[in-house]
Amino acid sequence: MKRWCKDAKSNSHVPIPEPSTQQEEHIQLSRYGALNSEANTMIYYVSKIEASYKTAKDEIARLTALFKSAFETNSASKNNSSRTPRNYRSNPNIVRDPIIVKTKGSAH
Repeated sequence: MKRWCKDAKSNSHVPIPEPSTQQEEHIQLSRYGALNSEANTMIYYVSKIEASYKTAKDEIARLTALFKSAFETNSASKNNSSRTPRNYRSNPNIVRDPIIVKTKGSAH
């Protein structure tokens, strides 16, 4: 069997993402980190005063709806093009939990 040979690793084909896609993912992750840091700082101060909390909660809900709408519009336009959006579920390099198989024998 080829998979048990010394050169088994060279026989397997692992798809490598396109450099532009990989760069876009890095940019998205860095934006996420920067926004997360800023949001945590805001949340710290907002949570100290009840009036600020109420205002921030309303504004966050408004902004979430606005950005969700923009994201869905952008995703729809990308789906219409030839390039499909990439997410973790479509990544073939993710190792998932193995399928559990019941073994023969007593169930004790």
